Amino acid sequence: MGSSNKKRSSQNRWIKDPMAVTWTENYNEPISKFWGLLPESWYFYIRRRDRAEEWKCQPKKWLPPELERHEIALGSLTLFINATVSALLACYISNGGYSTVYYDVADYGWLWFFLQWPVIFIYQDYMTYWMHRIYHIPFLYKHFHKLHHKYKQPTAFSVTAIHPVEAVHIQLMDILPLFTIPTHWFPFYVVALYTYYHGIIDHSGVNFKAYWWQPWQPDAIFHDNHHQYFHVNFAFNISYWDKLHGTYRRKDRVYTEDIFYGKGKRIDEVSVEELKADLEERESENPLAYRDNKMEFKLSNGELKAMKRNYEASLRPRLSDEYAPKMNFHSHSFESNQDEARKKHIGLIVHATAKGDDSPL
Repeated sequence: MGSSNKKRSSQNRWIKDPMAVTWTENYNEPISKFWGLLPESWYFYIRRRDRAEEWKCQPKKWLPPELERHEIALGSLTLFINATVSALLACYISNGGYSTVYYDVADYGWLWFFLQWPVIFIYQDYMTYWMHRIYHIPFLYKHFHKLHHKYKQPTAFSVTAIHPVEAVHIQLMDILPLFTIPTHWFPFYVVALYTYYHGIIDHSGVNFKAYWWQPWQPDAIFHDNHHQYFHVNFAFNISYWDKLHGTYRRKDRVYTEDIFYGKGKRIDEVSVEELKADLEERESENPLAYRDNKMEFKLSNGELKAMKRNYEASLRPRLSDEYAPKMNFHSHSFESNQDEARKKHIGLIVHATAKGDDSPL
């Protein structure tokens, strides 16, 4: 009888444990949400497919059917693995395993309850930025993350279509607050839902834009650019990380799958063929996906010529006014063969892509 009462008491504590209710009894919730994407996909990708220019980030390009099936299969597998890790973690914590999770706000007060929201959010987002960027190092990219970049025109199902090793690695880094700082279960859970929601939005391929109360949140086109141009825009919910570390997409740079480290290449460093391919990619973007409905990264022929002039000017030595009148800036003394070749190269690019001074390239 005593054993039976003890067992019943243990079960009651389990049911009342918010962490157990949140992570264990709702074990299937992430998978249900994943398949709940079907109505959204149907609305845009089937019902409005013939009006893609109104809503799609890349309206002229579509993910092939075989890759659609691939992302659903891989995404389901990876999500199941992540959900399993979460369930095991919930069991461990709920059964007395070490953690810094707490359930009563009074334990640490209301001040810390509210302060931990930005702490958890900023930590997870900045950590994910670096984890994501690390997986774009050539070795890790080719062996793990490249699998996720098979989807150059991502859909909502792409969000979890990641190599399982990478997915679990990121998951384990994101849960560190549960073992390092006092973490109330509710803020952690809400931040996780927010991150997952925007992961879906950012991979949807739909030109969703952040709300006015989300000044930190980039629009969906930001991450769509990442899939289209590969090694750039590594951040997720706070685009400032890319601006801080110089990996934010730049108008005067070319990005391809073979150009690593997030910096791209200057116009004068790429071949005419590479630039033409880049300009075609830019043309495939939807201006409605950008703020003010203007194509942020479109280059005109006039802008390209201006880049040529600026580069030529940068080749000239910076001489003081005292010596400048005596020097010939175009002499071979101040211009290497390599610089001369680059000048001619830019000229070829301008000529090869010219459609008029102000026409878009």
